[in-house]
Amino acid sequence: ITNTPCRNGTPIQCGSTIRLTHVGSNKNLHSHDQYLAPLSQAHGNNEVSGFGDEGVGDESDDWIVDCVNVVKKEKEKEKGKAKSSDPSRGSDVNQSSSVIDTRNNDDGNDDAHEKYWNKKTLIRLRHSITHRCLSASSKFKYTDANCPRCPILGDVEVSARSRVDDSCVWRVAEDGAFFGVTV
Repeated sequence: ITNTPCRNGTPIQCGSTIRLTHVGSNKNLHSHDQYLAPLSQAHGNNEVSGFGDEGVGDESDDWIVDCVNVVKKEKEKEKGKAKSSDPSRGSDVNQSSSVIDTRNNDDGNDDAHEKYWNKKTLIRLRHSITHRCLSASSKFKYTDANCPRCPILGDVEVSARSRVDDSCVWRVAEDGAFFGVTV
């Protein structure tokens, strides 16, 4: 991390370590193993919070951009048939997922979307220390029952989880990304 804010449109290479800074508060996206997420703690998810000032914080603010690619389930089954049927891989593998990592793509395709994060690229943000992925799931929504008189009623909890699944996949909104990135 150079602690240099990116200019709008600056290419971010897949595999880069970045800091995401909230535009309104200037706090960095932060996580660590010390606190469990409030709604998904029973699932072992870690809390994600805002920390630091103006992009300055600590190593718990660093996230790795893992570029992923959506493929047809038939193609995934052909390539990963042995992997998905391997019982030694355990229950942390989401076998129905249609998302695969493109960093180790062996099909010879060198398209730019596999080298750089762009608005068509699906990504996972992996915490550089805990190696957990940034996750959001509608299963963990703030309601009157779990957060009375809460200012974020209806919002979904964002957490860091060890199990990689579709809740860890992110894409740029139709209008683009509106957050500060430091590489």
